Amino acid sequence: MSKLFVRLITVKSLLKISLATVMLVIAQFSMAAKPWGPTLTHLAKAVNTTAVVEIEESAGIDDGWVKIKVIETVLGQTAPAEIINLRIKNDSFKGFTKGERKLVTFSYLRKHPTLRDEYIDDPKGPRILDIRGVTTLAAFDYSDDLKTLFELQKKVHELDSDFKKEAFLVKNSNLLVSQVAKAGDARTQRLLIPEILLREDLYSVFSKKQSAQLLKALAQSERGNEIDSLFFDAMLKIESTNDKKLSKLALKKLDQSNPHVNLASFEATIVVTALKASTQSSSKKSIKTIAKFVDSNSPAIVKQAIRSMDAINPNKAREILENMELSDEAHRDSKQAIAAYLKQ
Repeated sequence: MSKLFVRLITVKSLLKISLATVMLVIAQFSMAAKPWGPTLTHLAKAVNTTAVVEIEESAGIDDGWVKIKVIETVLGQTAPAEIINLRIKNDSFKGFTKGERKLVTFSYLRKHPTLRDEYIDDPKGPRILDIRGVTTLAAFDYSDDLKTLFELQKKVHELDSDFKKEAFLVKNSNLLVSQVAKAGDARTQRLLIPEILLREDLYSVFSKKQSAQLLKALAQSERGNEIDSLFFDAMLKIESTNDKKLSKLALKKLDQSNPHVNLASFEATIVVTALKASTQSSSKKSIKTIAKFVDSNSPAIVKQAIRSMDAINPNKAREILENMELSDEAHRDSKQAIAAYLKQ
């Protein structure tokens, strides 16, 4: 085998690993509260409009637009019965049907090309916004509770006492939990789960009953790896979460997952998050489930698997790692992580 061919293989492998690393970094960055920020807060900015609308015409979806009639303005400025053509980006969850009601956030403005925090009229016309961080259109199945969640954003600036703040947070948490349990459309779930994750002021507010409801919703999840990883991470932050029940759900997710993942997807992210959430279980079966991920093609998964095994039973973790034979697909970084752990 020529040196050039070996070098090409090495470059190709590095690019593949780099892509995986970038995906995980982006996911972790998205889950950080400061760079991202709560989703409802973002959509409720003064430069945006949130309204209850009726779909007038959906024939233009493939051409990048949908016609709506404003029924009621929740946030911002529009006239009732106003007919608007809204531009839309490509979206995985299209589902606009003539006559149905949606709660939509849109804007006539766009960011100034050079001036920070300045906005100008969008010459292309109004557009439905994306949900920041998960890139899904802000067009949700209508419900009274969801409308109230948006209306609550008006109240934030009126919280001039601890009593008002506490009442606001309790109402906010009740609405979020009820909507997570009831919302049937993917877009609404993509609004609510990041909102829960990024609302640090709610971590201590959720009751044990509410956390149990959220865990039940997570167990029934069909949201996909991207949102499930955010959901697991949110439950890790909520103080009233039953850690053993969360670990049970995480181990079930790991049982269903393959150690060798598609590095250009959210497979690695959900596995890493589930591994983090699995550590409150001390059964022999749980550490055996986690151990299989030491042979993953993702170094991030391998490192987290080692940390999780060590958290559950360091002696058993060492024994498993000393006796483990890695497959040919195991990455060099994985072998180095194992070697580093065994040297401790």
